[in-house]
Amino acid sequence: FPSHDNKGPYLSASVGGKVESALQRYGAVLNGTADDTAALQETIDWFAATYPRSVLRFPNMANQRARLTGELVVDMAKTAIDFSQLELRPDAGATAMRLTGTDERVHSQSAFYIENFHIRGPGRDAVGTRGIFHHRPDGVLQGAGASRYALKNFSIADCDVGEEYGNTAWGIGHYGWSIFECGSAGIKVGAGYPDGYELPVYYGGALLNSVNGITLERGQL
Repeated sequence: FPSHDNKGPYLSASVGGKVESALQRYGAVLNGTADDTAALQETIDWFAATYPRSVLRFPNMANQRARLTGELVVDMAKTAIDFSQLELRPDAGATAMRLTGTDERVHSQSAFYIENFHIRGPGRDAVGTRGIFHHRPDGVLQGAGASRYALKNFSIADCDVGEEYGNTAWGIGHYGWSIFECGSAGIKVGAGYPDGYELPVYYGGALLNSVNGITLERGQL
């Protein structure tokens, strides 16, 4: 990672203060009731543009809840995020995070990760609610998509689908995770597929109490 105002992958105090200021400037409330979608998206976009290829580390977010009426789009070619235990609460029918990439080359995203977050949907019967969706920004299914990044220390619960792949996704690592109480699938591989010689991998986690643990229409895990 370039240093910018950071020290390696860790934010300096000055950048940490700027992140807090950005959250306030864009209107984040984080009480679980107000819509925080735009505020979080603008904070992510501001950081990616200001500190490219660096780690966006939120201040301590324990006991903070962000209501999402739409998806947060994270370009995995531009930034990594430590949500610092923030709980994301998508509305019925919404996707909490779409992980994508404007640069699909082999190593562009290999240093990036998203960690320390929890996604809580409105209930397993809320059709169309997704925790994480891996997909290309152009919407093309089955083409090369955002790949070779990691998800660490996270949980997804009470969604229709916990995690879904919408395109070929190579080498996405999952570490310290749990996906539970989902409706149609905990992990779904539908029209798009993860395939090839670097498959998505899951370490140190649990897939529990979903109608289908894994729905695999094509491809491999």
